[in-house]
Amino acid sequence: TVSVLYWVAREPPHQECPMASSSLGDVGMTVRQAAEDLQRLKAAYANGDLAACDDALDALKKRLVFLPTFMDPRAESATRTQEVMLAREVLEHGVLVATKAQDVDQFESNFAMLRTYYEDLDGVEGVEPSERRLMVLGLNLLRLLVVQ
Repeated sequence: TVSVLYWVAREPPHQECPMASSSLGDVGMTVRQAAEDLQRLKAAYANGDLAACDDALDALKKRLVFLPTFMDPRAESATRTQEVMLAREVLEHGVLVATKAQDVDQFESNFAMLRTYYEDLDGVEGVEPSERRLMVLGLNLLRLLVVQ
């Protein structure tokens, strides 16, 4: 969560927070906007554009930090399932981008946040298992072998 707060802190003070109010409509709109941003991240990743991936990840994490379930994935929210699955997918792509960029620090940061979604939400009703979980866990094992 420290790295997420860093992204938020880097935001210039003159810009308004996308989730200044937390009404249901705002949360739903933020989820939809984040889903659109995720599609842009996926396209940048598919094209191998790491700079665009970094920009997209920064924007997504700034948006996600204001969702009710980001800091506490078990929190109640009308869009809880979408929020949790969206945040998990963003963090998985963060791991993948960090792997491509060979950025161990970013890998560790994204993986640390992602572990909550893998460990605490495994088998929770409405949250489908991730298709990338085994690959991401395998990448982490490789990282541990290389680092040590």
